[in-house]
Amino acid sequence: MTMAVADGIAVYWNNYDAQVYAIGKGPSQTTVSAPGSGVTMDGTVTITGTVIDISAGTKQNEQAARFPNGAQLLATQAKHSGWNMSTCKKASQ
Repeated sequence: MTMAVADGIAVYWNNYDAQVYAIGKGPSQTTVSAPGSGVTMDGTVTITGTVIDISAGTKQNEQAARFPNGAQLLATQAKHSGWNMSTCKKASQ
């Protein structure tokens, strides 16, 4: 694998599909909801939300068809599962 890193962007050549990929931080959209009232000092509060990847890679035809509102970002524990790469990377079959 040929790879270079500069300015926080990793660029590499993929021999399987003959494509160049650039990986780095991009824009995201965050939504959060929590109860606005009725919370007591000794009570528990549940905060829920989503973080959506709205970068240029999610606007490509194939990704936009699969994720019309952007792709959900994954927790650190799940990002190494392979699903994250399969979102923006089409494997040659």
